[in-house]
Amino acid sequence: MNSFYYWIISALFFIAAVNSSTEAYAVDFSAEAGIESLYTSNVFLNSDETWDLSLAPQLSLNLDFADYWTAGYDGGLSVYTRNSDLFSHNHTLFLLANPAWGSDSQNEFFGQLSLNTQRHTDTYASINVLQPALDAGLTLEPVIWFRWLLSEYLDYSWFYDEKSSNYLESWSRMSLQFTLQSRTTISPYFAYGYRYYLKKSTSGTGTSSDNQLKPGIHISQGLWKDAGIQLDYAYLYALEASGLIARKQDSVEFDYLDEAFLFSGHQASIGFKQLFAKSWIFILGAGIEERKYAGWPVLDANGTATGEERRDLRLPLFTGMEYTWIPPEEASSAVPGVKVNLNYAYMRQWSSDDWYDSDQHNISLGVWLNW
Repeated sequence: MNSFYYWIISALFFIAAVNSSTEAYAVDFSAEAGIESLYTSNVFLNSDETWDLSLAPQLSLNLDFADYWTAGYDGGLSVYTRNSDLFSHNHTLFLLANPAWGSDSQNEFFGQLSLNTQRHTDTYASINVLQPALDAGLTLEPVIWFRWLLSEYLDYSWFYDEKSSNYLESWSRMSLQFTLQSRTTISPYFAYGYRYYLKKSTSGTGTSSDNQLKPGIHISQGLWKDAGIQLDYAYLYALEASGLIARKQDSVEFDYLDEAFLFSGHQASIGFKQLFAKSWIFILGAGIEERKYAGWPVLDANGTATGEERRDLRLPLFTGMEYTWIPPEEASSAVPGVKVNLNYAYMRQWSSDDWYDSDQHNISLGVWLNW
C-alpha cells in the first residue's frame, strides 16, 4: 500500500480509537487544512540558481479530552513544479499531555510522544526516515515577574534505505524569563545538543558523535498599542569538527536531514510586529548570521581543494501580512475560521566557497481553514 494512504488511514484509526476509549470525558475535535504556495528564485541556495514554484497542502487533526490530553495527526505534501524529484510527504501521529496547576494555572508540564515519517522520490530515497520522538518540558512561575523553563527533546532517526545514517539525538534547554513593568521581557537560555551515530565510520575519520552548545538571549519590548519588537542572539559552538561533514566525505551514501551540528557561529535578528483591528498582523525583520564549517574543504572552479574551510555570512530579510477571520459565535460549527498570509523573504549568502556564494528570493501565499 502507498505509504501516504497508509499514514492517513493510520491517523483516522488512531483518532477513532482514542475517541471511543474516552466516552466518559468531554471530547473536542478540531481540524486545520491549508495550502501554501512558494516561489523561490534559488531552491538550493547555490550558484546554480534554480528557481521553482511549489505547493504544500497540509492537514492537522486534533482531539482534546480529559482536560489536558490531546491526540492527533499532522501531515503534508511538498510538490515542486520544476524539480519534481524534490517531491516529499511527511506524517506525524502524536499524543500530548499538558497539565497545569497553581492559582492561575501558571505552572505547567508538557510531554509529547510522536511518530514521524518523511518520504521522498527514488532520487532522494536515502533520506526516507522514521522518527519516534519524546518532547517534554516544565514551566514554573514562582512570582508573576519570573518564569523558569526546562525542556528535553529525544529522537531516533531510522533511515529506511541507508542504515549507516541512523542516529540518536538529544537537545536539553533551560531558560529564565524576566518580565519588567516596562513591558520588557528578557529570556536568557542555554541549550546543549548531542547526536550519536549508531554505525561506525568505515575509515575511522568520522567521529561517533557530535556535541553543540547554544547559549543565547531573547528580548521583547512592547512599543505602543498592539505593537512590539523582539531581539534575538545566539552563539552556536561545536565542541569538535563536525562528524557529519567527515562522514559525508567518507561515504557518499551517508545523509543528513538538517543543518544542526554542521557549523559554529553567531546568530542575531530583530523583528517588529503590529496588530491592526485584531484581524491583521504585519511583520518585518532582519538578521545576520556567521557560519564556520570546520572540516568542510573549499574547492576551486576545477574541484581542487584550496586548503581553506568554508565560512559563510548570511543576511536574511523578511516581511509579511496575515489576516485572520473568526466566525461569530452564532455561526454553525461547520463554518470554519480563515487565515491568509502573504510573505516575502530575501537571503544573501556570502561564502568562501564560490558554489555557495549566492542569494535567494522567496514569496509565499498561504490559505488556512480551521474548525
